[in-house]
Amino acid sequence: MSRDHGIMNRESLTELSEILWRQVFIRFPEWQEYAAIVDSEANGNYKRLYLRVHSPADDESYLSILERDDCIEVSFSDGDPPGGAERQMVCEEGSESLCVGAVIDFIQEIIDEKVVIGRERSSWLSGHKPLPPQFIATSEIEANRKRLVSVRSWKGRYNWEQVGPA
Repeated sequence: MSRDHGIMNRESLTELSEILWRQVFIRFPEWQEYAAIVDSEANGNYKRLYLRVHSPADDESYLSILERDDCIEVSFSDGDPPGGAERQMVCEEGSESLCVGAVIDFIQEIIDEKVVIGRERSSWLSGHKPLPPQFIATSEIEANRKRLVSVRSWKGRYNWEQVGPA
């Protein structure tokens, strides 16, 4: 994956990445330093936008945003394997700006800690392998606490890990 940092040549961005670029940096101008332009999966002549921003709560947690052809993937990770919770928003042709607006709204919910990530207990069904985290509304944490082993939020207000065996 090739990356260009700093002042970037945006002329080669896909149309969706260009819209994402404008809207993300209008809302979060301080995130420009975390932007990278990476190769497009769909078209070798174009590039796409990728951001990875670390949480202010700890060094392990991060939010990533990646344009993938006709969708935008938002991921929030606690840094543990097998990866972060992901949400992919499909952007239909002609409604890219609305789609990117929905992405920005979802990112804001993560930052405002209205949405967190929670890891469920592994079971014999998963081969006792760690399960990836899932997005959970903050209002649903308590109702799900018995099946969760950890919760991570952007600013750390809701961070919680189960101590010892269940």
